[in-house]
Amino acid sequence: MILHLDESYDQDKKYLLLGVLFCPQKTAKILLEKITKLKEEEKFFVLSRKRKVYKEIKYSKLRGHKMIRIAKKLIDFFMESNAFFKAIVIKKNDLHLENFGDNKEHKNMKEARVYKKFTEILISKHLKNIKHGSLFADELLHCKGDRFCEFMKQAFTSPKYFHGLSVPTLQTIRKVSSSAKSSQLIQICDLLLGCITHDLNKTKDKEKNKIRNYLCEKLDKPNLLSENWKEDDEYRNYAIWYWKPKIYTKKT
Repeated sequence: MILHLDESYDQDKKYLLLGVLFCPQKTAKILLEKITKLKEEEKFFVLSRKRKVYKEIKYSKLRGHKMIRIAKKLIDFFMESNAFFKAIVIKKNDLHLENFGDNKEHKNMKEARVYKKFTEILISKHLKNIKHGSLFADELLHCKGDRFCEFMKQAFTSPKYFHGLSVPTLQTIRKVSSSAKSSQLIQICDLLLGCITHDLNKTKDKEKNKIRNYLCEKLDKPNLLSENWKEDDEYRNYAIWYWKPKIYTKKT
């Protein structure tokens, strides 16, 4: 299993969003081939030293008919595959960074632990039968990405996650660039996650509206907000969890 992780924030930084695209290895190869072929057909590349460099499809930078057309096709590729996408949305006011490190540590270190915690929650229940999996994280802007990868390695390559086997659940955990040819699947993750951010932002951007509406039509949902998604809800291969902290009441 190959996992691609991406992050997003709403415009006012009230929410942290993490999304993971889960792809069986054969599916990942097929999707990558389809994306590359599509960009070839659309001439969506530049020449650098006589080599083709494929342009990146990114939700925040959607502009023009060609990019919209390609973005819709990427959503189609995902919906027609056996890959699946899981997202978690966390209100930043519900996070208490003081619980993720001591006062002397930099904020980015604590945020790396936040990312680790919620990524672990997001993916752990789907990995029980996975051996030698790979997790590729897009460049994380709001935490120390290298330290995040260290935390994830400690969690998922340690014996407690071998599930009685002699091999790790995740063998490879590293940062990648979503613009790289081999990492283009993160662009699907970016689009799927960006549509959720769109609904939180209430943007009037026409290009983003088109892609968000297109995904909602595919999912048969009016929007991607919390009133339409419960923790265990899943439509086809797409699910959103709007996380809330547990409230404990003292026994009297």
